Amino acid sequence: MSKPDPADAARDAAEAIRTLNHATYSKGWAEHPGDVSAVAGALLSLAERLPQALQQVYAELDRLDQADAIRMDNGTEPGVEAGRVLAALERTRAQAEQLRSVLATAAGGLDHMGGHFEDDDDPQPCGESHCHCYHYGEQHGPCGCDCPRDVYGQLIDEG
Repeated sequence: MSKPDPADAARDAAEAIRTLNHATYSKGWAEHPGDVSAVAGALLSLAERLPQALQQVYAELDRLDQADAIRMDNGTEPGVEAGRVLAALERTRAQAEQLRSVLATAAGGLDHMGGHFEDDDDPQPCGESHCHCYHYGEQHGPCGCDCPRDVYGQLIDEG
């Protein structure tokens, strides 16, 4: 199996982010916080890998510079320009590390979020076949039915 081309892999990653941007452009793409958490978690994985990729790009350019394998088409000194680019790549790697750190905080918070279940706040029938009253949780509406209750007046679930 042949080794993947680094430029193709980087273009594929860029295209994947473009696709994500399109998928999340409109409001309502998430049904619940878990959808947001899944996306943030995947972005965190990307952010965790980005510093390594930038370091490897840095190392390869440095290797080419050390081997005097760079020529410039604008007349500037290759070593000077390589030094400028290497410094920019190092700053980018450090900022990518900051991105990873901050995104980890966001993703960690999202891990503890969840949506409401459909029946969290919806009134439910008490369960007695002829009763039409509705209640929230253990509360029971005053309909006069004879639904079984405990000594505190709370509805007893006989299900």
